[in-house]
Amino acid sequence: MKRLSFIVFLFSAMLFADTTNVSGNVSGSWTTSNSPYIVTNNLVLQPSDTLTINPGVEIRFDGNYRFDIFGTFLAVGTEADSIIFTRNSSTNWMSLNFAADADDNSQMQYCIVGYGSQSGYDPYWG
Repeated sequence: MKRLSFIVFLFSAMLFADTTNVSGNVSGSWTTSNSPYIVTNNLVLQPSDTLTINPGVEIRFDGNYRFDIFGTFLAVGTEADSIIFTRNSSTNWMSLNFAADADDNSQMQYCIVGYGSQSGYDPYWG
């Protein structure tokens, strides 16, 4: 009986794990303690802002949304603890869009990007 109670407790804790809804302008630091980050509308990283995404963070797009990046974007995972960009439902998300004049110091390392529905390069965007 104690074992069953413990399993129910663990399952409940997993169901109520922290999640963070994000939309609009973003900046600062995204940490595993607030992960997963659920994207509920388009995201924008403004030219004067920095967003740091820590190893192990998961970003789930809850619809056909995009992430427009004009500022400094630092998504640096590790080999053992990747950063994941994925969908939150059966609907694919759109894309990560780095503006032509986005900060040259932006980085993506050990990131897994899946279920985006748009790719390519547009020299006239941003």
